[in-house]
Amino acid sequence: MSTAPVEETVTSENVVYDCLKQIADNNTPLSLTIRESEDNSIYLTRIQSLNPNKQQIVLKQVLPSDWREKITPNCKLVIKSHMDMGNIRFHGVMAALDESENNSYCRLTFPKKIYRMQLRDYYRVSLAKIHSKVTLQIDDETTLTGSCRDISISGAMIALPSSSKDLEIGQNLGLCSISIDDILDLNFTGKVRSLQETDSDRLVGLQFMDLSPAQIKPISSALNKLERINIKH
Repeated sequence: MSTAPVEETVTSENVVYDCLKQIADNNTPLSLTIRESEDNSIYLTRIQSLNPNKQQIVLKQVLPSDWREKITPNCKLVIKSHMDMGNIRFHGVMAALDESENNSYCRLTFPKKIYRMQLRDYYRVSLAKIHSKVTLQIDDETTLTGSCRDISISGAMIALPSSSKDLEIGQNLGLCSISIDDILDLNFTGKVRSLQETDSDRLVGLQFMDLSPAQIKPISSALNKLERINIKH
């Protein structure tokens, strides 16, 4: 099953930090452009260190080195980077780390949110022949139990008994879990994106919310394993 990739807004402080830390640990380049400007210049840099307490990212040398001629401390920037599981972008302002002309490091404001586009959002695998269990905690007193019909890197289609408590599109679910044989155990928060009644059950399209890189990696691995199982059968 194919669906168009969706850009996800990530606001969890921990997940934002984890994404930036992965970029820093992998020494992945950042591209910087001036927001809402006719100037299409692209500047490249990498992360030297993260300091969320000071709300700043320390950057290595920015190239081309003439960036000071166009980027002022008040310029709003669009920052983009490629990760293994997708592309991210965020906004910020940048300035030299200090007044020294010999210091090539810069400081960038720490983002409160990032926008993430999963590269494999369209890739969805059926679980029709594979055992799974899903639990959705609706509130302190209500937990729904069902199975997973299919799963992608960004969400899943859940089958619940038709007698289950009603859900609403856009509803946030705080504590959810999916267990797929010995292939995947995932705890997550979710949002209801679609609802469909059938003769036998209720289908709920769930979007995974604020997944950290540590959660995305086992989902990707599980998709590959599930696809191989489906091919064999």
